[in-house]
Amino acid sequence: MSRYEIVAWAVLGLLLVALFYMIHKKFKEHNVWDNLVKQHQDSVGKKLSLEASFVSKFGSIENKSLLYKMDRLILTSGLKRFLP
Repeated sequence: MSRYEIVAWAVLGLLLVALFYMIHKKFKEHNVWDNLVKQHQDSVGKKLSLEASFVSKFGSIENKSLLYKMDRLILTSGLKRFLP
């Protein structure tokens, strides 16, 4: 092998490594699992803020209360988006 062939293979190898690095970086940016975790954390944060607003509005209600059970059912089922 001549010196030019070795340099050409080295440049080709470096370009391939750079290409794989850029592809890997794009996959890391659009990671599906991280997006799901982020959405779940946002949803948990919203539920906690709704819980805090409920407690601040009505005060602490025992778990045996019918009003509390109805509110929990509405919050967890997702009907809160449609009900006033």
